[in-house]
Amino acid sequence: MFKPSKEDSERTLGLIKAIFSEKAQNASKYSVAYGYYIKSSFFSKTTFNYIIGFSEADKEIVVIPLDVSEEVKAAGEPIILNKNNIVSIKSGFQGDTVIKANGLATDLRFFVPGFTPPGLENAYVLPVVQTELAVVFRDFVKKGV
Repeated sequence: MFKPSKEDSERTLGLIKAIFSEKAQNASKYSVAYGYYIKSSFFSKTTFNYIIGFSEADKEIVVIPLDVSEEVKAAGEPIILNKNNIVSIKSGFQGDTVIKANGLATDLRFFVPGFTPPGLENAYVLPVVQTELAVVFRDFVKKGV
């Protein structure tokens, strides 16, 4: 399986960490990863991109929506999820993370991939290699919040 280049991945991770530091309070206490979800319907596909910050010590997740249509930038305010508002967090059938929380209009779904396969750039998926971080995040989800 082909992976994004080290340079492309470092550029992506640098951008999302800079945005996270700017938008999230106490950003240094979080591990920061890239997440995405592609919602397919019969006639279209929509890609949702996120910065996922998670703190094992605080049992907290901060999700920042991204706009990657022209340049990578935050597309909304941070969504803070913790034991006070998370109803459930689990792995979905396709390996995605599904979060039900008070205050969210719909379930939040996303993948934190070990790497993104090349060719998904046309679907607005960012190039990233974050193998160890993806494993740590999956373990975090398994333990629950």
